[in-house]
Amino acid sequence: MGDSHDAGAVNDLQVFIDANPTIEFFRCQWIDYAGVPMVRVITKQYALSVERKKTAVTTPAGVQGGFLLDGSLFFDVFDLGEDRLWPDWSTLKVCHYAPGHASAM
Repeated sequence: MGDSHDAGAVNDLQVFIDANPTIEFFRCQWIDYAGVPMVRVITKQYALSVERKKTAVTTPAGVQGGFLLDGSLFFDVFDLGEDRLWPDWSTLKVCHYAPGHASAM
């Protein structure tokens, strides 16, 4: 997720919404440090709120590596917290395969 703190970020988002009024959900997509594609789906209202308040989209930190081969938990090494995402609204695209959805990196 890029740094979208510029004044045009809300405008980019609002212009996209105005041009695509059926969009209700946004898929915030990124590649984590292990090269795994990740996604967080947010509502249109939440996306607008995030940009107006200049806050990040938050998601729990990935803990898929916190499991051993036998299925037991291995959290002693991991710091559980949250990841902060800054969507780059200039990358918005309509998801034609999922009506009502758009994606941003």
